Amino acid sequence: MRKFLKNHVIEDIKGRWGAENLEDNGALYRFPPTSPVKPLPSPPRENLENFSGDKGKLFKLPSSSKRGLKKQELLQSVENLARPKADVAEEKKEGTQQRREITQEYVQETWRNIIQIHLQSILGLPSLEEVLQPAQIIPEFVMYNMSNTSKHGVVVLQDKAEDLPHWVLSAMKCLAYWPRNKDMSQDTYSGFERDVFRTVADYFLSLPEPLLTFEYYELFVNILDLLQPHLERVAVEALQICCVLLPPPRRRKLQLLLRMMHRISGNVDMPRLHDAMGTRSLLIQTFSRCVLRCAQEEDLDELLSTRLLAFLMDHQQEILQVPAYLQAAVQDHLEFVRKAQVGHFECEKEEICAILPTYSYCKQITPQEFEEQKVSTSQAAVAELLENIIKDKNLSVKEKKKKLKQVSLFHLLVPEVGLNSIGIKSNDFWL
Repeated sequence: MRKFLKNHVIEDIKGRWGAENLEDNGALYRFPPTSPVKPLPSPPRENLENFSGDKGKLFKLPSSSKRGLKKQELLQSVENLARPKADVAEEKKEGTQQRREITQEYVQETWRNIIQIHLQSILGLPSLEEVLQPAQIIPEFVMYNMSNTSKHGVVVLQDKAEDLPHWVLSAMKCLAYWPRNKDMSQDTYSGFERDVFRTVADYFLSLPEPLLTFEYYELFVNILDLLQPHLERVAVEALQICCVLLPPPRRRKLQLLLRMMHRISGNVDMPRLHDAMGTRSLLIQTFSRCVLRCAQEEDLDELLSTRLLAFLMDHQQEILQVPAYLQAAVQDHLEFVRKAQVGHFECEKEEICAILPTYSYCKQITPQEFEEQKVSTSQAAVAELLENIIKDKNLSVKEKKKKLKQVSLFHLLVPEVGLNSIGIKSNDFWL
């Protein structure tokens, strides 16, 4: 304590210190108000005189102070401050330009992902793995099919060598607008329209691959679960997406064929194209395998393809429209990414979602009603097929037996929609 008093760590109540005469006599001591080691810093007198004028430097530009800066010092200060800011701004600009650049590969992958999301949602499948692989979605085909169309929505091909031959187009146009588009300058004869129809049919039957391609066979077959009256809108949406996946030449051929079939089927002025078969049945039976079939021949292909073609023909205008909501979903996603990259949105707080179509139904049915409708629809299709086979006078007995054998096989595989269910006994069937 004496050392503390001597070195001014403490002092008596009167402020005295420096001696070691410290006694335990009840006297009061205190810590001094100043540090015993370092004196309080005090500015020079010159700075104190100018403090009132220089304190503005804390809140104002250097040029506003009373002291001011020399011109050379001011220019040097400005240069030193501006240089790093310019560098930062330039780097930020370059970084922004780099972030804004979205590669073509990213755009294509966006198309692929959004198509998968929509299709999976429409089909109600947990996964598309067994029906459609990502590699089967060619974004270039989709973008071409959606952007290169005529005023009627038909794909326009840049390479005319991939288009239908001119004589096939002329024949199809003749039938589609019969008799208005019939060339009256040439003499026609009885049965002329049948020969023109046979010419068109021969061309499509000679194609090595169906218009829906072997590659997408499983995809379109899965949609056949959807061809029910209460699921009609869902089936249209699904087929609309699936058809836009086709190579542009295939999609154009399919569009022109379905448009021709639709016009012929609804043309009351069109003469009969077959003596024993109605025009609609003839169209479906003739072109079904040109539209859908698998690479390996199967007995049930005809049943599947006829059902699908009938639906396509009846809803061709809706199905072959460009699915604009897909394009909107892709554009919205890309725009979101661009804005997120330049800081307009906080990516971590936003969730990127595709615009999914919503579906509503007039009436919800029970699972039992669904099963009943599924069976009744199939029974009607089988009955119609049998009737067409029986009434077809152009088929030989051998050909009829072959087709009836296919129906018989279907009866064995699915007995609940087979022959007995439509009132035909097995013995009567073969008679």
